[in-house]
Amino acid sequence: QLSVSDLNYLQVSNTLFNFYYDIGDLGRFNKIREKLEYQVNHLNLSTIEELELSIKFNYNVCRYLWLQKNIEEAITKITATIKQCKEYRTTYLLADLYL
Repeated sequence: QLSVSDLNYLQVSNTLFNFYYDIGDLGRFNKIREKLEYQVNHLNLSTIEELELSIKFNYNVCRYLWLQKNIEEAITKITATIKQCKEYRTTYLLADLYL
């Protein structure tokens, strides 16, 4: 389980990740994405906060892949995230993943 400060750091990083994409700073966006993706993929998802962070980050990545016209990778990641929601029996962002 992550400490509160570690979880807050990852949540803020996820927000910065979105911000840099929205302002078109793809260099910083990709740098944060690589670090955040590694950290999120190594979460043990033992708390609801960790699970929701993982789903939220994956949702954001799916969105940006779709916007960048990387449709196949977006669909693959969306499908994996939907499976994760089903596995953990959560509906967090589930409807958004189907859009």
